[in-house]
Amino acid sequence: ANVCAYPPARWHALRRDQPLPAPPASPPGPPLQVVVDARPLPPAGVRLILESLQAQVGTDWRLTLLPAPSLLDHAVSLALRDEPRARIVSRPEDLGGGGPVVVVRGGGQLAPHALAWLALAADRSGAAFVHTDHDHVTGDWREGALHREPCLYASPDPLDLATAPPPPLVWARDGTRAAALSAEPATSLVPAAAKGRLAHLPLCLFSLAFPATDPARSFEPEPDPPADLPLCVIIPTRDAADLLEQCVGSLTRLAAAPQHLSFIILDNRSHEPATAALLDRLRARPNVQVLEHDEPFNWSRMNNLAAEQTSAPLLVFANNDVEMRTAGWDARLRRRLAEPRTGLVGARLLYPDGHVQHAGIVLGPGDGRPVHEGLGAPGDAPGPLGRWVRPRRAAAVTGAFMAARRDLFVTLGGFDAARLAIAYNDVDLCLRVRAAGFEVLYDAGLELTHYESRTRGHNVTLDRVAWDDAELAALHAARGEALLHDPTVNPHWTSFGRLPFEGLRQPDAQDALAWLDRQVTTRPAAGRSSPPSG
Repeated sequence: ANVCAYPPARWHALRRDQPLPAPPASPPGPPLQVVVDARPLPPAGVRLILESLQAQVGTDWRLTLLPAPSLLDHAVSLALRDEPRARIVSRPEDLGGGGPVVVVRGGGQLAPHALAWLALAADRSGAAFVHTDHDHVTGDWREGALHREPCLYASPDPLDLATAPPPPLVWARDGTRAAALSAEPATSLVPAAAKGRLAHLPLCLFSLAFPATDPARSFEPEPDPPADLPLCVIIPTRDAADLLEQCVGSLTRLAAAPQHLSFIILDNRSHEPATAALLDRLRARPNVQVLEHDEPFNWSRMNNLAAEQTSAPLLVFANNDVEMRTAGWDARLRRRLAEPRTGLVGARLLYPDGHVQHAGIVLGPGDGRPVHEGLGAPGDAPGPLGRWVRPRRAAAVTGAFMAARRDLFVTLGGFDAARLAIAYNDVDLCLRVRAAGFEVLYDAGLELTHYESRTRGHNVTLDRVAWDDAELAALHAARGEALLHDPTVNPHWTSFGRLPFEGLRQPDAQDALAWLDRQVTTRPAAGRSSPPSG
């Protein structure tokens, strides 16, 4: 694999210095049908497509192009006429056909091995659709193509495909889908991703010079499920009465249906008079239960014990040092957990100064430790492809604020209190949720302030670091390579230190095929359990 990394701002230098890999040799197949709805494109965009097709290596092709009428009066029409592998049609329904097609949206350049890679990926994955990464290109008549703004996707996920920029290069097994893919890729790719019929090849095989005009889309969640679905918030605490009061108060005040909200508070050896007074006031509320937990601190065990004390179908695990910022947060969680694919939901957490503390957890960067994504970034920083500010699938989310369906939590045995008493118990649960065939969702629309670790303190002492490292080793022993692979982080991304998204590299052929193969082995399983009805 290429290990030489470039800062994201030097994407063009990476493309110049690290050529795209050629695919492994394979027997030649039939010509690939390439279809282009060129009605929105200028002649220069059509020229780029045609010339890059003529430069393809390893795969023959046939081009079907639907032009704007004005294109027929341009010199580029002569180039199309003189190319025996190209034909012009006059109706959208004439694009495609019964066999596989490659749909190109927008004007730009296909990489020299693009079609060969697509054919290999389609054969290897057995998917109904294959899409690739892309970037943008600006032409310079002296310097040539200047590459910028890479669009590097995660492995296929409906939410990502519904909110990320649509891919301009897609292989489809059924050519009758060509017109629909040309008009709006998401209408075909989103349901295909949900059914495990979409594969992603992590190579930048197309460079957009003239992007397609996409219709306005809205992918807001479905209407709320019934607001009377009980939701129980579990909060371990030790003193810090001001934080606990702020936490419970904000969750209650901003709830859409506070009458269907309950709390279980586990008091872990508090001794301050202010805490005792607050807990007495909370006990007087009909929807609050306070449990005394006179044992050494074990976050996993406390949350498991509390979960046994409630029959609420939806559980929220919250630290006492979080403050809710989102009105109607409970309705949003009910809606998210009503989605059959969703097993866990995490939130966007900000430091008190507004910088990002958590936008999901990334697995495997740097030295391999799980790290909070977006850590320390300005609150308005979108992250790659806007991933810090939009709902998306995540490899893991923090237990500082985490919601789950109770039935799934119980089925999986809760948190691992024996091996992971303090650290990485949230990551472990996320890995087990995903292994069971469900998704972990990071919902950026759920936002809280996190007054991080004021109760337990930060891991600045050698003994705490050693303890956390021992629990990380136990997690790795239990979960293996799943701890190091993040399906939401494209293999172009690498790290100069611990933080993800610091650098970019060119994946080699082995990287690309390994990424593709993992998608085949982790496709959504049929027959997942439905969310509870109340």
